[in-house]
Amino acid sequence: YYVIYAIGEVVLVVLGILIALQIDKWNEAQKLRKTEVALLKEMKTNLEADLADIHFNIRINKKALNANEVVLENLTSPGIYNDTLSFYYANLMGGAYTINNTSAYDNLKSLGFHIINNDSLRIMITELYSMRYPYIDKLESNYVDNFYTAKLEPLLITHLVTDRVWVSSRPVNQIQLAMDHEFNETIKINAFWSRFMIGEYAIIEEKIAALIHLIESEINQK
Repeated sequence: YYVIYAIGEVVLVVLGILIALQIDKWNEAQKLRKTEVALLKEMKTNLEADLADIHFNIRINKKALNANEVVLENLTSPGIYNDTLSFYYANLMGGAYTINNTSAYDNLKSLGFHIINNDSLRIMITELYSMRYPYIDKLESNYVDNFYTAKLEPLLITHLVTDRVWVSSRPVNQIQLAMDHEFNETIKINAFWSRFMIGEYAIIEEKIAALIHLIESEINQK
């Protein structure tokens, strides 16, 4: 009887240890899920701010694209000019810098990507922050540094008189400007850039919206 009693005691001790370990594991999992939910809520807030910024950039580029197209059309008839065109000449410059809110993503990197339990969600987060955001940043820098600052801005300063930035500008000499091949070709390229960036912003806009939706679903499930 003593042996059976001793074995029973051992079994009870082992079961107690296993139960305690299981409870600890469950508590740790709960803590991890709470941390994940808090991080996802922060990321959702970050992404909503990013989405608003993308919407602003699209509006800026659409405004610039329209201005470039109106000016190009006007330059085909250099004898026709009126003050309504001053607004379009003042808005030839376009481009914008995206302000990415990455606090939640930075926290995720420090905690470890394993904290995101949903594989599809983890992949979408990584793809947006490590690929799409750097890509759009590179495009914006390339436009501002290599095209706008180096090429477009000097031509605008040379050929236009600006009364108020983004409000009113006019050609120094409309006829000469219409015959200026470099100016015309630069405006065409600028229009292309605006059109191209609108497309790229639309792609990232869709990806951000999809990620926000998936994050909301994940939070609701937890």
